[in-house]
Amino acid sequence: MKSLTVKGDDRLYRQLDRYVRRKGYTKNGLIVSLLKSVLRPVRGLRGVPLYPDHPYWGIVGKGVDREGATDVSENRLLPL
Repeated sequence: MKSLTVKGDDRLYRQLDRYVRRKGYTKNGLIVSLLKSVLRPVRGLRGVPLYPDHPYWGIVGKGVDREGATDVSENRLLPL
């Protein structure tokens, strides 16, 4: 097993410390879980990896017309 040092300012450390105490985690366990979730490839419904050039990424964030909308309830879906 390899060791990894993570540096952050005092405020970040206090936030992390409060969070892990409240949730019952260890700092190491939380950081390892977060790293694994970032490094694990995103998978579709059938378990097939979604690579960076997968068509799925072309529609992420699209489909909502915000032009003229004054609140979220007024958003209109656009045809894809």
